[in-house]
Amino acid sequence: MRLLALLGVMALAGCATTERIEKRPPSMDAISGKSVAQYMSCIVPKLGKIRREPVVDGTPARQRIVVPQFTSPATAAVIFVNETSRGINVVLHERSSNNPFRPRDIYNSVKECI
Repeated sequence: MRLLALLGVMALAGCATTERIEKRPPSMDAISGKSVAQYMSCIVPKLGKIRREPVVDGTPARQRIVVPQFTSPATAAVIFVNETSRGINVVLHERSSNNPFRPRDIYNSVKECI
């Protein structure tokens, strides 16, 4: 019985909510000369091909993209795209940003679209 309880605690230890991921230091904070619409038309299809379909919400000037993990609907990353006077500011927060062995697919997709 103790083993079962220990396994349950260990399984939940890796879970991170969207709010907790948003509070972590960003993996990337970049500026681009593109518009929000141009960036969204690049990043959303890319993320849809490599992961499950991302959840997008916000206004035309501010978008928030929640990217799910490979096998579950739990959040893997949150991307903020904000309009500035000279283009856009893109901020990426990843669930495992301090893990050097994490998949770099989200990071690379965000970087390619900038």
